[in-house]
Amino acid sequence: MSRSDRTGRWLPVGRIERAGQRWVPGWDRLVGVSLVRAGALAAAGGLLLSFLLVLYDVVATVGEPALFYPAVGLPLLGATLLARSVGVRTALGIGAALLAVGLAYHTATLDGVPDPLLIIASNVELLTGRRVLEIRQAGVWALAVTPTPVFVTWYLTLRREYVGAAAAGGATLGYLILTGDAGTTIALLGVVSVAALVGFGDLDNREWAGGTPDYVAAVLALMVVTPLVITIVPGGAASPVTFVDDEGTTMEDNVVGADSDLQIVGSVDQSPDVRFTVEADRARYWRTGSFDRYTGDGWVRSGGESAYGGDLEEPPGETEFLLQRVDAETELEAVPAAWRPVEVSTSVADRTQVTENGGLQLDGSVGAGESYQVVSAVVDPTAQELNDTGTDYPDAIVERYTQLPSSTPDRVGKQTAELVSAADTPYEAARLIEQWLRTNKEYSLSVNRPDGNIADSFLFEMEAGYCTYYATTMATMLRSQGIPARMAVGYNAGEPVGDDRYAVRGLNSHAWVEVYFPDVGWVSFDPTPPNPRQQVEQAAIQNARASGSDTVDTGETEPEESGPGEIEVPTEERNGTEGPTSNPAAANNPAIQQVPGAEGGRDGDVSEIDPAFEDVALGGRPGNGSSNATDIDEGAGGSGGPPLPPHEQLALGAVALIGAVAGLRQSRVVQRVSQSARIRYQRRSDPATDLERAHERLLLLLERRHRPRRDGETVRQYLDAIDAGPRARRVAELRERARYAGDVSKTAADEAVSLVGSIREDR
Repeated sequence: MSRSDRTGRWLPVGRIERAGQRWVPGWDRLVGVSLVRAGALAAAGGLLLSFLLVLYDVVATVGEPALFYPAVGLPLLGATLLARSVGVRTALGIGAALLAVGLAYHTATLDGVPDPLLIIASNVELLTGRRVLEIRQAGVWALAVTPTPVFVTWYLTLRREYVGAAAAGGATLGYLILTGDAGTTIALLGVVSVAALVGFGDLDNREWAGGTPDYVAAVLALMVVTPLVITIVPGGAASPVTFVDDEGTTMEDNVVGADSDLQIVGSVDQSPDVRFTVEADRARYWRTGSFDRYTGDGWVRSGGESAYGGDLEEPPGETEFLLQRVDAETELEAVPAAWRPVEVSTSVADRTQVTENGGLQLDGSVGAGESYQVVSAVVDPTAQELNDTGTDYPDAIVERYTQLPSSTPDRVGKQTAELVSAADTPYEAARLIEQWLRTNKEYSLSVNRPDGNIADSFLFEMEAGYCTYYATTMATMLRSQGIPARMAVGYNAGEPVGDDRYAVRGLNSHAWVEVYFPDVGWVSFDPTPPNPRQQVEQAAIQNARASGSDTVDTGETEPEESGPGEIEVPTEERNGTEGPTSNPAAANNPAIQQVPGAEGGRDGDVSEIDPAFEDVALGGRPGNGSSNATDIDEGAGGSGGPPLPPHEQLALGAVALIGAVAGLRQSRVVQRVSQSARIRYQRRSDPATDLERAHERLLLLLERRHRPRRDGETVRQYLDAIDAGPRARRVAELRERARYAGDVSKTAADEAVSLVGSIREDR
């Protein structure tokens, strides 16, 4: 029995390991396993790492990350101990039992008596792009499913069942790719690891030494490049890999179009087109959704939706009913309405779904020209009522709305605690944070998205941002103090166009914060400074009018006279120090600040700053009189050259580059080009060297025209076998005389060089 080595020669199996020593001399003695076996084990480790990184991120976001380590370590230890003593069927049974127990435990943590069919349906829904973070008890789910793929993948690898190991780990990663939780870099790591595991495993099982490092590197590079090519094919389902922020994203696309997953992005544009008009007897924020799980770089709405079935639950406190009629000017994919909606008209009832937190979602769209009505139960508590609510929060509210990812730096909580140290109630704390952000941060739509935790970056490093940055930071600061808060999105009140009518444009899309108060419910706070935002919006409207847009106005809106050309948009104007408000609509539209019954008029003093908090709210840490509570890097968020790709992408790029070089080597392209140059040109030296080089050129030339010389075949035998002719034999004779008889002369060298040149020119 024999195998081929890297040069194409066939070796007996006994010489295979010696051939492999050329890769890494002394490897076997150093680590106790062959290099190929080590490659397979490393590939299995890479595959495990790919899906464990995703599952860990889930646990670290919503659970206790310390529990993740035993959920990984114990199955690895068990697989290692059982690999030599337990058969494959038994091991697979153990893996199935682990999964069943884990899923049963996850089911037991859910409220009520879950429907088994609903649980199955929910897991199937994950395959359609619903993220793991959107399911209830996502951290428990991640901990429950982790042990099985870890145990099975590692066990099968140790048993040299490499294809099965790749299938087990690859299926887990594939599941997480379909849910959208595994990004491009993780997917590439997994694909490369699967390919390497199967490839190295095949070499290990065959005891083959022909898989040289060049061969393996070329295969790995192919596995890296293939998914990248697939993602940039036009019409493909995947998104192309990019190293810079996407351009052209509008605020509306980011916040209203976020569905159940809102990612904080960099610079955004504004759309001045009128989306809908609202008829209501008071101005509110027209809410389209909220998000409860903060991931560090965005928000996720957990839980599912159910079909609208009639009257919905009202808030716990005193409410007033508000009837709204919404006329769609363009197609709408949401149901804008004041919080909290309790009834929708039959025109959209069959398309309306209700989220677990009571919000409305649209299964379909509302076409341009269509209209619908919504009744909302709105709360207008006074400041005193909110101060009197206390902190007796329901356990479910605390668990869901005080969650922070474990990656949140401690300095966020420390800075917040210092800022609100003068506050006696959660309401006062919320007011202080709201006003501090308004007065200490600037408003700009042109920012570079920071790496790491968004709230931490905006609080300590960035100088400017827009609504999603303000709202994310305020909600995070509140949660760090145990105050339930969430991100809400939708539209602000819009432009008044008549009695109780408002025209709402795409640029009115907005994000704000909702804070929970016992016996009252959710109350809105808006930390985004209103004046700079209004200036940006008005500039966008006037620019659109100046350009002749026919969608920026309706028959009810009245264009204002403006000078020719576009209006310069202020992007980094220092914010004013206007007082805080709990009514976002009143804060962002001067025309409706005094609407009767608006939240901004609680007890007539909500818009004023309590003197005890004045030094804090207007710029600084308590008691230090500073005008800025943080050390802000100059120019944070500005341009500093194009951003570098993440380290993971640089590493994968290096693999692709190394593999490309190895592929060229493996394909012998470089070798053939070098040989062609040596055949065509001979650099002259001393006679002995010239004779040797002429002889090498001859053999290369004959190898190309006929066949390579076989092992053990002398030069004379080779020349006779291929009938090389008298000139080739003369060159071999001159070389033999020089090597064995010492007959070396310049005349002989010139003759050999000339003969080889004449042979080359024959064809």
